[in-house]
Amino acid sequence: MSYNANSSRYPNGIYIYGSSGIKSRRNLLQHYGEDFPELVHVLSRGHEKGMKCIRIGKPTQKRGSIESRTELALSNPSMKIFHPELIHEDPKSGKKRFPENVSNIYEPDPNRPGEGYGDIQGTNHVFLSRRTIQTEGLQIFVFKDRKGQGAVLFQAWGAGGVIEALASNKLYFTPLFANGGNHD
Repeated sequence: MSYNANSSRYPNGIYIYGSSGIKSRRNLLQHYGEDFPELVHVLSRGHEKGMKCIRIGKPTQKRGSIESRTELALSNPSMKIFHPELIHEDPKSGKKRFPENVSNIYEPDPNRPGEGYGDIQGTNHVFLSRRTIQTEGLQIFVFKDRKGQGAVLFQAWGAGGVIEALASNKLYFTPLFANGGNHD
């Protein structure tokens, strides 16, 4: 599937996460545009009850060729609520498995460290992502109904063909990188 230059170059939703003090969790700092509940988990216990976050870590499964394998995955314990159709029975144990994986993050270009893309499981949506190791920041730009176009959007993004703003009001995201966009 190819990228249509006449289609929207703007994301439908922008999510900005920051460090939570817990290595595998990023707290939601800002959200603009449409809601994509797969990208927000609301903590229900403890002193952080009500905090909105997402988990980032190693993928639970690695499939495919070396080139298509990922090193990171987004997860959300609430996925079973949003997509009950993804609940399945484990063939070995017979127990129900509740999916938490939102998406693997593919970061294919070593010249663009921290930038990647993925498909949101259970939907037709894709996203572009930018993360930093130093600040543990994460930005996600969601594009509705673009399933299978993640790689093409990623290439267009690198060439300036994707605008990091909402089309409705040209609201640009708050820069995550204080040093002008350097990811390392």
